[in-house]
Amino acid sequence: MAISIKSCNTLAAVALVAQCIWCGMVHAGAESQDSIPSIRHMPSLPRPYYMRNWLGTGRQFYAVAFNPAAHGPFLPLIHLVYNPIGQPTGFVMPAYLSTVPDTRSSAQALTDMGAVWGATLLGRNLSDGTVDYVRLLERFYDPSVGHGLFGNNFASTNPQATAWYTVFPDITAAAISARYPAEKRLAEMCRATARSWAEAVPHFKKPDGRYDFNYTGFNFSTMRPVYNGKWREPNMASGIAWVEYMAWHRWHDAAFLRAAKACMEYLSGLPASENPSYEVLTPFGAIAAARMNAEAGTHYPVGKFLDWCFSRYGARPTWGIEDARWDDQDVFGLVGAVNCPPWRPWGVGGYAFFMETATQMWALAPVARYDQRYANAMGKWILNAANASRLFFGKFHPAARQSDPGWPLGESLISYEGLKYHRDNPRQPLIATGDNKTFLDPGYNGFRRHPGATNYCLYGGVYIGVLGSLIEKTNVRGVLQINLRATDTAAPAGYPTFLFYNPYAQARVVELNVGSDEVDLYDTITGTFIARDVCGTAAVSVPARSAVVLVYTPAEGKVSYRTHQTLVNGRVIDYLHGQAGEP
Repeated sequence: MAISIKSCNTLAAVALVAQCIWCGMVHAGAESQDSIPSIRHMPSLPRPYYMRNWLGTGRQFYAVAFNPAAHGPFLPLIHLVYNPIGQPTGFVMPAYLSTVPDTRSSAQALTDMGAVWGATLLGRNLSDGTVDYVRLLERFYDPSVGHGLFGNNFASTNPQATAWYTVFPDITAAAISARYPAEKRLAEMCRATARSWAEAVPHFKKPDGRYDFNYTGFNFSTMRPVYNGKWREPNMASGIAWVEYMAWHRWHDAAFLRAAKACMEYLSGLPASENPSYEVLTPFGAIAAARMNAEAGTHYPVGKFLDWCFSRYGARPTWGIEDARWDDQDVFGLVGAVNCPPWRPWGVGGYAFFMETATQMWALAPVARYDQRYANAMGKWILNAANASRLFFGKFHPAARQSDPGWPLGESLISYEGLKYHRDNPRQPLIATGDNKTFLDPGYNGFRRHPGATNYCLYGGVYIGVLGSLIEKTNVRGVLQINLRATDTAAPAGYPTFLFYNPYAQARVVELNVGSDEVDLYDTITGTFIARDVCGTAAVSVPARSAVVLVYTPAEGKVSYRTHQTLVNGRVIDYLHGQAGEP
């Protein structure tokens, strides 16, 4: 069913007709939704509810972060590195705020690349200015390893020591490079990185023909996977799959696609009970699987991969998704340690981290674009996690419940590293803190204790741009507009696509600004156009405790089909509802 409206001033009419349409369509959409157990148990609307203006806050943060002339306590946040003739050759943002300046040796890709990526997501062009910050990221590239890889330190990469500290910078570099196609040298470095991992992947194959990534890392000198005898990082396969599939999208080298499929073969073959998660990489495997299914016709178990993202990690059993209230605060959906013992020497509680939470949003938000059967789950989780993420910032805690109170800029714009729940300490059950200095953790040896240390954490806080790019509040409290294309990498050409999740027990009418040009509104949940020829402010009724995924397509566009895909003017708007029906 569709509606045809020719006026730009039809808000009430659209709302009325949309409500009628949804009365007949909501049940069909709901039946197609696949649930994720941990998300199903989250509250529909978290309590207390306070959604930050993540876009505005993020823009304020990056304005300070990329200002080398900023003055004040702990400022500037960025320190340029110069060669003997005064040309910038790199930059450093400290992992934590400190009165002791970080030196060149302390630069970390997690922080520097994360800052460029987050700012880029919010629309800043960091290659066009006095300093080309994108080009300066090339210093994290190490040409001596395989064809070359990015690492977490300047020109120093050791993927055999711990895989994720190499694979995650490789992911971030690729994501940045795809947004700056004019940076040709960075693109070639990313292509070389994909070649390095493509050549490494066959060496994870066992004599019986099965792949096994259950190692700590990979030694490019011997071309052998490495286990350090202490921990394993099998979800490196997820990160490598993402790197290879995105590289295949950009350069169409068959070796990249073969490597991505090999990683997926390993992950698909794991029992659901063997969660390979160690650190940050598993969500990138989930989005890679969803895209490969949608675009390459594969049939990887996206649901299983998503379950891994939201359940207890297998390779790191104390980690997973927070599924609780801490001190009368809903923290459902945050990522981190889910129980303290034996990881921490005090009782039952948890330790959630801003970086891990934001990067999981980065990876998983686009899943609903390629497989809308997970729209309800993604919408509900992002609502919970984005609401709880405010608790990483000092302004949402009294002074006694944060390790470094009193610096306004930090309390508002820069997150603490983590949020700890210490249930058996009635004096301080919930604290905003971090690992940079000891704070009320008896027996735990912090990494640094110099007097100028703080737990304000740039290596995590720089990812605030992820939340800012994804989330916009609507006229209905608790209903977010989630941009499913914002964090996608090397994505196919498409139209604006937004997810709206309604946490209430009754339908809610959401007002949308669809722009000045007339568009048709297509809902991927039901596979139908719900409005035609609308512009300006339109309205859609979102069914109770359900999601809609709307694509703003050109008005009177030509609809065509390709197996399970629906296209408008040659661009895919729906990867499931084509002439062949749902797969």
